[in-house]
Amino acid sequence: MFHKLLAEKQEHYFAYLRRHMAKEQLEARGIKDRRLLDAFVALPRHRFVPVELWSRCHDDCALQVLDGQTISQPYIAVLMAQLAEIKGGEKALEIGTGTGYSAALLSAIGAEVYTVEINEHLYNFGAKPLAQFAPGVKRLRGDGSKGWPEHAPYDRIIFTCAPETLPPGIEKQLRPGGLLVAPLGKDTQRLKVFRMGEELTETADAGGVAFVPLLTGKNA
Repeated sequence: MFHKLLAEKQEHYFAYLRRHMAKEQLEARGIKDRRLLDAFVALPRHRFVPVELWSRCHDDCALQVLDGQTISQPYIAVLMAQLAEIKGGEKALEIGTGTGYSAALLSAIGAEVYTVEINEHLYNFGAKPLAQFAPGVKRLRGDGSKGWPEHAPYDRIIFTCAPETLPPGIEKQLRPGGLLVAPLGKDTQRLKVFRMGEELTETADAGGVAFVPLLTGKNA
């Protein structure tokens, strides 16, 4: 009984931290989508990191989780979801599942999520929290630079890792009018938004970021 009460107290505390972050950090930085803010508060971020990181998972920074890979800074994860302009029902391809947090966030605001992860340990780790909190997410272990052509075209493509440039041909998996959100670059990265018209065109630069590089079959 004591351990159950302690666990419940911990869950309430983490929920308080998320509510505080939503107001004091996310809204203050320009996150206005109420569905997204509510999803951030409702989704237990700590469940998407190893238990030894639970006490740090609401810090305003990225955290290294497994094999040198990271879970994104809370603000950046939410910003990317806002840039993707999910209204509900969009088919979204995520490149870089990681521990599953960003996929779960996209699912919580109504996206039909397909996500690809090349790292075996991350792929296996993410299975449990995604099954519990976002069971509709479809997962693939593979080379994200190739996308997931079997389910294309997508309304949205979101990279949660940074290619130096967009992988050749990835735009062919994006539906006309669709959006692609990606951090691009090597030593210096910029978070870019593209829209598919007659060709893929950059429409926004959301500023400097720092993501782990996109791993492919060549460098995994």
